[in-house]
Amino acid sequence: MFFQDKKEILTKIPVKRSDGAPLIFFMDVISSDFPNPILPMPLRIDMVTNGLPTNFIFPKKTTSIQIGNDIYTYNYFNLYRFFLKNLIHYSKKTHLKVSYQDLKEKTIQKWWELSRNLKAKIPTYSHDLEFILEAYLEAFKSYKLSNDLHAALMDYTNKLIDYCNTRLESNVIEIYYKQDLLGKRMYKIKKEHYFPDIFEYDVEEMVKGKKKIRRKAFIPIMIYDDLLECFLFNQMQLEKILNEKNELKEEEIEDQKVENHEMISFDTLIEKKIIIKCSGDEKESTLINPNDIITKISFSDILKSSL
Repeated sequence: MFFQDKKEILTKIPVKRSDGAPLIFFMDVISSDFPNPILPMPLRIDMVTNGLPTNFIFPKKTTSIQIGNDIYTYNYFNLYRFFLKNLIHYSKKTHLKVSYQDLKEKTIQKWWELSRNLKAKIPTYSHDLEFILEAYLEAFKSYKLSNDLHAALMDYTNKLIDYCNTRLESNVIEIYYKQDLLGKRMYKIKKEHYFPDIFEYDVEEMVKGKKKIRRKAFIPIMIYDDLLECFLFNQMQLEKILNEKNELKEEEIEDQKVENHEMISFDTLIEKKIIIKCSGDEKESTLINPNDIITKISFSDILKSSL
């Protein structure tokens, strides 16, 4: 007979109901275990696995860029759809690993129905998301004009690193609290140690067609810490790819033989219709208000296995 030491198996991932769990996303540059390059940030799955609401962040304005006579923008429906698919994909995978149980569809649906009617009142995070979307389209333009994928992705990566460092150094975030716009400190320093602050912000909820304001708590610095870590990793990987390419050139091996498949091409987002092209005349009708997108996404849109 074989015996095993008793080991507690979690049936649920611990969570605090007072936690607002605000999420943004970014376009990744290095391939990973995620089926598509639109990644949640921070990568929190505790709310999903417990059927509690997440606060999605929305940009306040749409983003577009002109390349020659063409205007490129985002299909915000696909942008959020792929972001949500990745979040659910990772939630299922992690829940199974932690609890040895499949995450129930009814739990995911409960999370979705609670989340889609909420709007987090954190203007700074909306601005952050706008910056990410603009920086990626600028990198896309650079790629279209130069055909240098590595340089374009490195530029995008460096911009995000600089942005995160600037945001952390500023140590200020704007939120709405009791419907007043406030600037709050994100962390304090004591004896050269950093201590993240936690505080509440307003959450707008639609209940039977009427807006209600609730309050949830969050740790504002978390997004910047995680985002910075991701892009420092991306920077390291891009530098590694460049070094390997240079080494191969020194050995007079053709560039075509360089294994740079780890980089995610902009063509991937074109193929998935995340980045779309429109003429100047079509611009206004194509750029749908991103705040309305989440209401148009159905549960079946994000639950489908196809990613």
